[in-house]
Amino acid sequence: MSRTAAAFLAALGLLISACGAIPATAASRPARTAVPTWTLPFRLAETATPAPTTVRAALVSPTPTAATRVEPTALPTEAPPAFSPTPVIPPRLIIPYLKLDRDVEQVGIANGNWDLEHLGDEVGWLATTGEHPGDDLAVVLVGHVTTAPGTYGPFAGIGQLEYGEQIVYRWAGQEYVYEVRGQSRADEADVQRLYVPDGNQLLLVTCSSFDYFSMLYTRRLIITAEWIGTTASQ
Repeated sequence: MSRTAAAFLAALGLLISACGAIPATAASRPARTAVPTWTLPFRLAETATPAPTTVRAALVSPTPTAATRVEPTALPTEAPPAFSPTPVIPPRLIIPYLKLDRDVEQVGIANGNWDLEHLGDEVGWLATTGEHPGDDLAVVLVGHVTTAPGTYGPFAGIGQLEYGEQIVYRWAGQEYVYEVRGQSRADEADVQRLYVPDGNQLLLVTCSSFDYFSMLYTRRLIITAEWIGTTASQ
């Protein structure tokens, strides 16, 4: 073996050892197939190859054309209208006899008690009671008798409602008409009286039986009304 071949093999061995072994997951290279050949059916006659003729084409400068101008689209001059969500209309309590017409706010629960601190001069719906007419439970609405010394609250006169007086509860575009069926009193701690399993009833609740020694109301007045019909809101 010549020195040149020996040197080539040595360099090849160093190159293979430096690259490392081929991983087992590497794809095997497919075997190279022979390039197909064409077999001519006869032998072409040998003819002299003519010398190539050089043809020099005349250079023709292209005629420039005017570029088409693309006019930009005009930008809007006014900003799009801002999105405004559909306002939620709160329920409303209407008692014609007392000339009462008020929105109804939700009274949530804080520390295990209904939070009436911010009710003020409004009418409230007690959370966890019936959410709407026809629910599994009766809807229960509350209001103060007084909001300050000498200032009457919205439910100051509900004790005057007699049998048959009408109460309107406006909810979801409908006016649910109720008639008073009676009134009763309950202790402050007797909250089970407010969970009536009848969605056709409406309860109005306020303070009752003022104690001048403790300067507190000791009982609750409950007006019970029954749903008698529904009309569309005007």
